[in-house]
Amino acid sequence: MVKQMCTSALLLLGEVQKPKPNWLLNILVIVLALALIAVIFLLVSNRMAKQKRVKLGPRDMGDDVPTRPSVAPSGYTPAVHSGIRIGNDQDPGARRDQQDAFGIKETQYGLLAVLADGMGGLSNGAAYSNLAKDTALKSFLEEGLEKTDEATLLRILRRSRDAITTAGLQDGGTTFIAALIRSQQLHFISVGDSRISLMRNGGLIQLNREHVYGRELDDLAANGFLSREEAEGDRQRAAITSYIGKKDELLIDRNIAGIPLFSGDKVVLMSDGVYGYLPEEELTQCLRKEPRQAAAAVKQAILNRANPRQDNLTIIVLEIE
Repeated sequence: MVKQMCTSALLLLGEVQKPKPNWLLNILVIVLALALIAVIFLLVSNRMAKQKRVKLGPRDMGDDVPTRPSVAPSGYTPAVHSGIRIGNDQDPGARRDQQDAFGIKETQYGLLAVLADGMGGLSNGAAYSNLAKDTALKSFLEEGLEKTDEATLLRILRRSRDAITTAGLQDGGTTFIAALIRSQQLHFISVGDSRISLMRNGGLIQLNREHVYGRELDDLAANGFLSREEAEGDRQRAAITSYIGKKDELLIDRNIAGIPLFSGDKVVLMSDGVYGYLPEEELTQCLRKEPRQAAAAVKQAILNRANPRQDNLTIIVLEIE
């Protein structure tokens, strides 16, 4: 077929008026065939080179690019914590001692914020809160990347409780809240009456359920076992029903599915010395500021009220950039 095509082309050009010797035509056919093979080879080689460049990473191309630290299990990407702005502040208020303890730790796999509020009505409140906080942060630094974030928080809480039991502390207790931000998602765990809230689009949303007797009273009233007046008038409404140091089984509040976080969101951790002494409207207004300014504004607004019974106050603000 190639031979016929070559002959036809030569006739059309006027270069062939009569049949040529077979040996000349054969040479021409061979030359054209070799040229065609060369063109096909170049096209295929060029296509393969392009595919290879797409598949190779920067280091394979010879660039000096640092390697990614550690190896993460499937489904996890180390969080970029330069994208989280942090603010915090605290004050003893009208109390003689500061029994709130807080801390924040970052690794390539996540950011953990912890707030423990030592119970002022019991002795050793500061010792309880600091030990719980220190154990939680140390445990987080020692943890590898867990398959589930809630497993990480449960293990941290258990180790904090075990540390207090091992230390032999008596007649005391502490509330405990922890927020873990990893891969643009939030997981939290709480015991007691400290609060975790999410600020989004200027509004403040409480995420955890506080463990106080008032919650139980409200549930009883909602189900018709108490009147609303009886529930709201009970003097024991503020009594904490779960805390680290309690001999009975702990009540724990946590989320199973991660809460997606978006740019501008603020995760707020606060002791009851904050939300219990500042109206929510004023608290929300202060939190609309940049994290460090927000934390300072909340503290100043509370201190300006000069409440003679002001409890220890602690606030942590984490903003997603």
